[in-house]
Amino acid sequence: MTFTNIYELAVNGKWVVMFEIPVATRGIPTTWKGIAYGRIHESLGPLALHEIEEIRRQVPLDDWSAKVCVGATHEDLDPDAVTFARERYKEKHPNLADEVDGWDDVSFLARTKVCIRNQITNAAIVLLGKSRTEHLLSPAIAHITWVLKDKDEIEVDYAHFGPPLILAVDRVFDKIRNLTIRYIPGETLFPQEVTQYDP
Repeated sequence: MTFTNIYELAVNGKWVVMFEIPVATRGIPTTWKGIAYGRIHESLGPLALHEIEEIRRQVPLDDWSAKVCVGATHEDLDPDAVTFARERYKEKHPNLADEVDGWDDVSFLARTKVCIRNQITNAAIVLLGKSRTEHLLSPAIAHITWVLKDKDEIEVDYAHFGPPLILAVDRVFDKIRNLTIRYIPGETLFPQEVTQYDP
């Protein structure tokens, strides 16, 4: 640990030396002799383990999805995916539905934060990019893989779904087999039918 300043002063006739420590870096608690300290009301005290972990979780993550995708242009976006996104946005924000219809694609993408200063982000390519744009994200891989395994966990079938992922999720959903299960509850002989998974 280093000190920001060292102060020497007299208080009530006694000599006091005060060490000012730097502000804790985000995500790293301040320690002295291996013990992390924090403010507890008007004084300092050792932090509990859960408090140290909470501080560590505050580290700002490097948001890859918000970074500009080098080489990507508005031409790399799938018009059907943009239209689909616009419709879902209006469903989520019905109070803006009329206003959204007046936005051009550039304004819509900026307001939904998938474009920054008219530049395409990685998120825009993943969600709205044409299928041929996946190489722009390299070395990242932008696809969803569906795998069907038998009872012995041996792969029977698989499929990959690439950008635009906003349209791919429904195609993946269609691949998931949701079998109807019939069971007989305890006090009747009439079977009840339920689907294996809640849609």
